Amino acid sequence: MVTLSYLEIALRLGVAILAGGIVGFEREKKGRDAGFRTHILVAVGTALFALIELETATKLLKLAAADENASQIISFSTHRLTAQVVSGIGFIGAGTIILTKRSIKGLTTAASIWVCAALGMAAGFGYYVIAGAGSLSILLTLVVIKRLFSFPHMKKVRVSYKGLKDYTEIIENELRKNGIKILGVNAKTSLIEGNVSHHLEYHVDTRHLTDEI
Repeated sequence: MVTLSYLEIALRLGVAILAGGIVGFEREKKGRDAGFRTHILVAVGTALFALIELETATKLLKLAAADENASQIISFSTHRLTAQVVSGIGFIGAGTIILTKRSIKGLTTAASIWVCAALGMAAGFGYYVIAGAGSLSILLTLVVIKRLFSFPHMKKVRVSYKGLKDYTEIIENELRKNGIKILGVNAKTSLIEGNVSHHLEYHVDTRHLTDEI
């Protein structure tokens, strides 16, 4: 049994979803790779670890209060264990992140792996309510929130051209002329066998698109 009420556990996880979502929403709007769901997953995972620590500390204190001899025996630090798990799972999650052509894929998968470590710890410590509430929070983040808060107008536009002349200003003016708002740009120039190539990747907002380019 957990010391916190079911309502309190749900409230704390809900606040974590809200807090992570606020930051993630702003990042998603700006076309950043770590967006809405990634931030929420990290917030939920952190909340789960905090709940686990709280429950464990409470039970240890009760045990120590009930038996004076137990207080001398109990020297195990759950904080050390949790810290090791968090860093260890972080390495596994990092392996799912793929960096290609200046874009990043796999951040949400990495975050979901990391947050599942919290679920495993909750189950292992016997905090079944925390594990269950956490699972529902993660499912809500990965499935429901994705459908409710999609950003179909957020696009990536990639432009490549060869030559010494810089066409960046012309390209950006053309995008703006068609009602496209530029949120960010990644630029790369390469020299292969004497030929100069320019690669531009724009994060854009197309909700006011006036014409098809």
